Amino acid sequence: MNRDKGSGSEWREAGEEGTDGAALPVAQSTPARGANAPENRAEQQAGQVLDGFDLIDRNLVPLTSPHSAAAEQYRMLFHRLRHSAGEIAPRVLTVTSAMGGEGKSLTAANLALIAASERGSTERILLIDADLRRPSLHALFGVPLSPGLAEVASGHCALEQALRPLGIAGLSLLSAGGGGEERGGTGRRARSRGARSARAAMSSTPHAALGNVLARLRAAFDAIYLDVPPLLASADGAFWASESDGTLLVVRAGETSRQMVAQALEALGEARLLGCVLNAVEARRSCHRA
Repeated sequence: MNRDKGSGSEWREAGEEGTDGAALPVAQSTPARGANAPENRAEQQAGQVLDGFDLIDRNLVPLTSPHSAAAEQYRMLFHRLRHSAGEIAPRVLTVTSAMGGEGKSLTAANLALIAASERGSTERILLIDADLRRPSLHALFGVPLSPGLAEVASGHCALEQALRPLGIAGLSLLSAGGGGEERGGTGRRARSRGARSARAAMSSTPHAALGNVLARLRAAFDAIYLDVPPLLASADGAFWASESDGTLLVVRAGETSRQMVAQALEALGEARLLGCVLNAVEARRSCHRA
């Protein structure tokens, strides 16, 4: 599967194959969820409360297990993305997938954490949950779902009120919003509540308003990481891809079919694709990168 979108991106067939033999251009492989994360509850709790927030998800490995193989994989991905565009690295990066459950949200969150640690407190890094139908970043970090992007785009909240510094170098989070002031939590129940409460907000938030918010954020932050809806679930993923400087496609190893990847690439249209991440790869497997 060859693709050449935008300047600075080189594509060729990679040796790693998808479920039914699709050759994918792979920028980086990442381990299965939970790999190298702390297994002991006491170890998990140590040092994981950020400025009074609830317990964060243990799969945020740059924080919970910074010296693990999993954290190193995300660190390698971060540096490859910085050099994938030549001299000018993308300031606004969209992270998406073909369908849900492929690991795009965790990938976006870990990339933002790596960016904050690598680039230091002198640069402002923003992580945005733009998946308003199925928000999850608030649950990963244990912060409120609202106020967030939905409230800012609809004019019900000032941008400054919705931005949440996470106490990690220069990293802030803009959650999806649309769900009141409840705490995020870290479980499936919290994500389910967020999904139900945000759907109405998404249906009433036009793309133009969302684009205006992103334009304002571009002027305020040095780097922005967008977690957006899956490309085959709605047109919103392609919209965000068109608004960003580059897109990263997360593909779940052994589950995402060649047809689904092809459809996702078609949905991107003229948006700039920087690479694919083969997610949930077993430690014993190897993959080639493009």
